[in-house]
Amino acid sequence: MTLVSVSLGMLFAPVYMWTSDDVTWASTTFDPFWWSFLLVPMGAALVFVSLHIMNALATICAQWAGWSIGGHVLDELPAPTIDREAAERLHR
Repeated sequence: MTLVSVSLGMLFAPVYMWTSDDVTWASTTFDPFWWSFLLVPMGAALVFVSLHIMNALATICAQWAGWSIGGHVLDELPAPTIDREAAERLHR
């Protein structure tokens, strides 16, 4: 959730900064609205990075769940067999 919320926050930073006041820093006042547009490309890149990170975490959790159940359940299933006569009837 943090990855998604930070990336979406960076994407929509200009919308938030549009309503904010000027910032005073070390006796210098500037409008953060125009500077917030620098966050948009970083937020767009972070969306894709965060999706890949979440996909990797989901894969790790799936492997951990399979291990905690007692091994890989899919490895223990019997392999499908082919009925040769039925396959020949389909090709006719």
